[in-house]
Amino acid sequence: MRIRFEEFTTIISDIGKNVKKIKMAEIERFGLKSVHVLWLYQLAQYPGGLNASELARVSGTDRSLVSREIALLFEKEYVTDADCTESRHYNRRICLTESGKAVVGEIRRIACSVQEKLDDGISEEEFRVFYRVLGLLRERLEEAARTAETAGTGRK
Repeated sequence: MRIRFEEFTTIISDIGKNVKKIKMAEIERFGLKSVHVLWLYQLAQYPGGLNASELARVSGTDRSLVSREIALLFEKEYVTDADCTESRHYNRRICLTESGKAVVGEIRRIACSVQEKLDDGISEEEFRVFYRVLGLLRERLEEAARTAETAGTGRK
């Protein structure tokens, strides 16, 4: 029996809401928003830093959101300018400070703890199949979204 689209979207939405609740409960003590955690994670992957446009691209967030919200990470000294000689403020490279790296480490520890709870009773093979199928669904939904956007604009 195939899962109906409505059931699929409800389950995915519920998962997203619960992940957000967990994130918010755990990151509240750092005085951060969910998007800040995403950016800290991304910056941890790029030790040489990223400029705001690159950070927006790799995190899938809007450039204007990065411009508005990145200041808090500077204020809390979780990030710094990688190149202080850059004359154009908008193109500065942003990288993690030692305290930013410590926050990422703590968040990873929390994520591992949550993951242990999620893994209980589910085999590696079941996860492997699940993620393969979920990846296929994502690809197909992306294609469907592109088709819908094209149809909505009248472009071909």
